[in-house]
Amino acid sequence: MKKSIFLILLFCLLNLSYASDSGSIVVFGEAENSVLSDEWQLNLDFSMKERTRDNLIKEYNKVKEEVYKKLSSFGIKENDIKTQGFALNPWYEWENNSNVKKGYQLSHSISIKRDKFDVINKIIVALTPINGINIGYMSHMLKADTREKEMNKLYAKAYSSAMIKVQAILDASGKKLKRLEMISEDLNTSSHPMPMYDKAMNMMSKAAPRGAEEANINLSLVPLDVNLSLNLKVVAAFE
Repeated sequence: MKKSIFLILLFCLLNLSYASDSGSIVVFGEAENSVLSDEWQLNLDFSMKERTRDNLIKEYNKVKEEVYKKLSSFGIKENDIKTQGFALNPWYEWENNSNVKKGYQLSHSISIKRDKFDVINKIIVALTPINGINIGYMSHMLKADTREKEMNKLYAKAYSSAMIKVQAILDASGKKLKRLEMISEDLNTSSHPMPMYDKAMNMMSKAAPRGAEEANINLSLVPLDVNLSLNLKVVAAFE
């Protein structure tokens, strides 16, 4: 009975490994963890249309000045604002089976990165009433030092998992470890969408219609976890 259980366990291990060539085996070690985000990127989109190009540029500069002034009040400098995309094109609409030029349209996507979440909340509330600017999406991330720290933890877990499999296979086959020929890693990072994001946007629109001077909103979004998973490939030579 014990022998049967051992063979089953060995079979499971072998399913997670294979021979790369004569005298070596390949195993995989996995590790995963969820870490509370400590850095956030908010994406904003300018979007507007006007009959003439001059009026469009004038309106854009007006809205941009208002938005940047609001951002400045939260300690965000202009060089902290990164442009993700900019386009100014003729504006057409389909009428009577043909494209009819109506004017011009402009889109400008920017992003802001912050490590204080309460500032993100305040920015969303402050910008919602402004015509011509839309709240895009938020990325929940990890600072570089936090990411490196968590990566080291994952690597240690995945390496331990892989070496346990290597040793089990060697013990079962009566072989000895000669050397590790290769170690490669594959890291995946993900975070869930902001909870109730659409509901929050609808709530803000009702509380502060476009063009209102202030948003009377009690909005409290929360930081989300960043999910990390590491797959470690280990090639071991035996003798």
